[in-house]
Amino acid sequence: GLLGNLAADDQMREIVRALAFRPLIVFTLKDKNPDVRPCAIEALGFLQSPRSLDILIAFLKDKDSDARADAAGTLGLYDDKRIIEPLIGCMHDENVKVRRYAIGTLMNKASLADARDVELIIACLKDPDADVRKHVVWTLGSYAHDHAIGDKDLKLLTALLKDPNENVRQAAGEVLSKVN
Repeated sequence: GLLGNLAADDQMREIVRALAFRPLIVFTLKDKNPDVRPCAIEALGFLQSPRSLDILIAFLKDKDSDARADAAGTLGLYDDKRIIEPLIGCMHDENVKVRRYAIGTLMNKASLADARDVELIIACLKDPDADVRKHVVWTLGSYAHDHAIGDKDLKLLTALLKDPNENVRQAAGEVLSKVN
């Protein structure tokens, strides 16, 4: 988004944090304009405050699926264990975009997950969307990079070599080649 492009540079990120944008951002979160809310949600990610994190987590339950997806993606800006469980909860969202953004963030933050979290992520291998399943596989691969995965998980990955979707099969093969 626009704010993401501006805040990508460290100096701009400090300006966003330092200036009195917080009240403006919180105010614009309620804006009805579909172009305004995503920028406000993204800006919360750059504030890096506990309150901003709480607001983003709350947005995962917003009635607007785009807001939920944006919040799921923006949570990836936080290196905080508290993001994992709410993102796993998003994996049961009826909207595929929300599930895709949530698993994308989980994939990038796999180092924050623990074994219990991984069990919940593994359950998402049954998602009807092939892209979600593929990213679950990559998430398991990211987790395996930092932690040992058990025989049960290896068997699940091996079973995915027979997934109906070629991309899921390919991802499973690549992850298996790296963990074996």
